[in-house]
Amino acid sequence: MTGTKTSTSDFTFKIVPSTNPFTVPVGMYVISGCPAGGSYAGYGFRALTNGGETFATEYGTGNEFAEASGEISRVEIRFGSAAGAYDLTFRPMICAKALYAVSGRYVPYAPSNRALYEMLRSQQHMNQ
Repeated sequence: MTGTKTSTSDFTFKIVPSTNPFTVPVGMYVISGCPAGGSYAGYGFRALTNGGETFATEYGTGNEFAEASGEISRVEIRFGSAAGAYDLTFRPMICAKALYAVSGRYVPYAPSNRALYEMLRSQQHMNQ
């Protein structure tokens, strides 16, 4: 993402909107993928966890969080009130803590063949 944020208001880029929450097993997770140097006033990567109760946020160093409800309600990149010119590459990832301990390397999401089939089937029904 490259751009200049000139206003002093917040801005969020929703990766997963609140209208499309997803379920995960209850447990410990790590949120990562924000470029180094983020801050509340600057930029960060966050997820609304525990059924919409808590933000798990990270600013470039990764952050552990407990998911107690089994639902992540929203995932987004947030730009705070500080204006600035940014040339950033986000690699958003939410990973089980045990797996992250093995390797914190970014792995893009790739749905299973069955999930792809269901997505295509759903799209076909919507286009008819």
